[in-house]
Amino acid sequence: MMKLIWVAAILFLFSGCASISVDSTWKDSNYRGGPVTNIAVRVIDHDAIIGAFLEDKFCEELRKRGLKVSRLARTAVLEPTAQDEDSPARLAEPGVQAVLVAREGDRQLTQIQTEGNARGAQYAGSDPTKTRRMLRAAQDLERWQCNLCLIKDMNPIWTARIDIRVEEVADRAEKLRPVAKATVDRLQLDSMTSATSR
Repeated sequence: MMKLIWVAAILFLFSGCASISVDSTWKDSNYRGGPVTNIAVRVIDHDAIIGAFLEDKFCEELRKRGLKVSRLARTAVLEPTAQDEDSPARLAEPGVQAVLVAREGDRQLTQIQTEGNARGAQYAGSDPTKTRRMLRAAQDLERWQCNLCLIKDMNPIWTARIDIRVEEVADRAEKLRPVAKATVDRLQLDSMTSATSR
């Protein structure tokens, strides 16, 4: 019953914001560790400033749900084969059980061609085939991969792929904010997280 309520809440949220969708999720059926209560966060984006902004948003969303959260050091190697000195287990704060890694994936820019403008038409003459066409970036589809990995070996126990349409590329950081909320909502829906006792 509780999962049904969460699904309804998420659908309600997405109906108001049709620009984001959880494309697919996966949960390790062999994982028996129970819900995670202490998470380190790491966001990987081509723009380091936006990555830091999104890390703050992920931490904020996780704290709202009562989890203990920290940022993972930038020097931590996120591969399962990391050496002791640069492994997340060594560089994370004490007590961290898992690392939530959010990576920017594919980006697809859609351009819309306008019919031209009055200024362009006056220079091109009255022939519509010679009218200057204006191109503008209309939507940017970004695909994000979010993995919840055990701190000891960085093997994923949960993954989600999230697609978000960012209208007008300006202020990309603010427009990516829903990625954090959608990911954290889905983690809770899939019973991967649990609030810490205070």
